[in-house]
Amino acid sequence: NQSLAHPLGSNFYNVNFLANYQNDKWMLESEIMYAHYGRDSLGTNLGGNIYQSYVDPEFQFGNKIAQGVKHNLLNIRLRLNYLISKRDDFRLFSDITYYHLNQLPDENNYFLRFGLRINWPDYR
Repeated sequence: NQSLAHPLGSNFYNVNFLANYQNDKWMLESEIMYAHYGRDSLGTNLGGNIYQSYVDPEFQFGNKIAQGVKHNLLNIRLRLNYLISKRDDFRLFSDITYYHLNQLPDENNYFLRFGLRINWPDYR
């Protein structure tokens, strides 16, 4: 029972920047995402919620992207991978993520992760 929509829903625009660097054993990945979007305030239907009905919109004409309660979202992720086995694409990785959402109060979060990743190919 989940939507097949963008995680921000609707009523937004965003910019994504991806850059990768790789040599024999090491890979550095970076991702920056900025989004500007509008949310519905109490009792309004301005397009910020994909579950609201389209039958009774707030305005029939004159709508624009990111109308409503304005939000800006910045998400930055850096990941470092070390390749252990090329055959199985077995990797050790670590990444750090910075998440900033300007709402009242501003939300700033940092996430640090470590892990192992393996892709077993189908050897039939």
